[in-house]
Amino acid sequence: MISRRACLMCLARWLKSCGFKQNDYGEPIRLNEKIIRCGKLKNGCFLGLVVLLLAGLNLSGRTPPDASDPVGFFSSVADKMLRSTFSFGVTNIPVYVNGQFVYSPAVNRLLQLAANIYDASNTNFFPSVFRPCFSRDVDGNLFITGYSNVDAIVGLNDPRLSPPLDVSAVLLPTGTNVFVNVYGVPLIIGAKKGLPNFNQFSMVNAVQVTRKLMLSRNNTNADSTTIYKTNQMYVMSITNNLGISFWNSYSNDYPRPLTVYASDWIQMTLTNAVNTWVSNVNFTIPSVTINAWLGSHWGADRTLPPNQAPNPGSFYFTNWTFTFLPQSIYRLSTGWLVPDSDSQPWETNNPLWGLDHQGPLDLTTTNYLQAFILDGNHVVDYVQLRGPIDNANLNQVLADPDYTGPPQPYYQWSTNKLSVGSLPTWGVRNQLIVSGNASLAPGNSWIRPPGMPSSLYSSTPGLAESAFFNGFFVQTFLFGGQTYVNTQLTILAPYMPRRTLY
Repeated sequence: MISRRACLMCLARWLKSCGFKQNDYGEPIRLNEKIIRCGKLKNGCFLGLVVLLLAGLNLSGRTPPDASDPVGFFSSVADKMLRSTFSFGVTNIPVYVNGQFVYSPAVNRLLQLAANIYDASNTNFFPSVFRPCFSRDVDGNLFITGYSNVDAIVGLNDPRLSPPLDVSAVLLPTGTNVFVNVYGVPLIIGAKKGLPNFNQFSMVNAVQVTRKLMLSRNNTNADSTTIYKTNQMYVMSITNNLGISFWNSYSNDYPRPLTVYASDWIQMTLTNAVNTWVSNVNFTIPSVTINAWLGSHWGADRTLPPNQAPNPGSFYFTNWTFTFLPQSIYRLSTGWLVPDSDSQPWETNNPLWGLDHQGPLDLTTTNYLQAFILDGNHVVDYVQLRGPIDNANLNQVLADPDYTGPPQPYYQWSTNKLSVGSLPTWGVRNQLIVSGNASLAPGNSWIRPPGMPSSLYSSTPGLAESAFFNGFFVQTFLFGGQTYVNTQLTILAPYMPRRTLY
């Protein structure tokens, strides 16, 4: 009879050979996800784990898990692995403690491994699906207190596929062992080969910021009697782009009809010290049937020729775009946003404030995604993600390094100030410098100021515009062998820096 110590040592060797490792950083067993998720056998790894775990459970007269009892098998194996690493078992897994979401990937990996071991012990075509139930204690902390087996469902309206709740909302109902879906606490699905699955969810926020400068003068003398003033305007827009894809990563086509569903609630919040803007939007793939899902058509050696992508038909994907903030003017004096329009008056800023005048400009984006694939009344794959969550201080993301003078580039978004008086930031000063010298900043950030003569033209971007701008400070100026006079009382700085933040 094998001893307990020999069994554990043998199990450790199997784990090591299968690409698992143990560390001291809260991630006790790291799985080779490609092997585990796709249900592939590596060196007989799954079979070895099943045999060794059963042998270990049978030591000292213990009864091994019953493969005909999915929940009992899964719970028994998961409990032993959890207790060998954490201070809790499968009936008291912390989810929300002291106001913090604490359910961790390290815990989920062990639960996934337990489901994979069970599915390696049977010949079922569809994966096993284990759904958590929840209880709360007197302090309002939320725990997983057990699992049920999701076998056959009754379609898209099955309560077990109901929209998930945010973890904080689960604290409202009373009672124990409550079966609800919770964002960020997934159903545990065993690994089976040959099934299409959820592939990825992506998010990109794009924030575009433009700074305009307008100079004015009290007369056109361009002499000692002329007083010049500078005003500024920040124009902003914010868009959100989401993408979701499902993939049949296997060589063969999946011949049976499948139903794909996805829903993402996205909340975007923009705040400064005085105002808050919030939007909640829902995007859905309501219900799409794919009659024959093409495979990736890998070669016999499960590779593709160099530089060849998998069969595009093996992916089902969609993209959503949401305009959180249309082109708007950011009022520095009030910290408010108004629609961008030429009729909007300019603020008279003295001194010229930076974009952080009303404190940090924080953008928070939170996603709540539910997505699944069904084959008739069987769940093929299921996810409910609490994320991605993104937090950004737009002032910090926008800012250039502090400008200290040449030979640095003429940074347009430096926020450090000149050392004398109430002069503007170096970013604003550099915009004025570049507006008067096109050679310092070639590119497409140049505009033709209103009132600029049509005859004043050059194919070199900014060359004529900077000459007209310099003419605002002198009585006459020469360009292309012709003398011009700038008669404007106001002029826009022709170099208009625009930055897009992702």
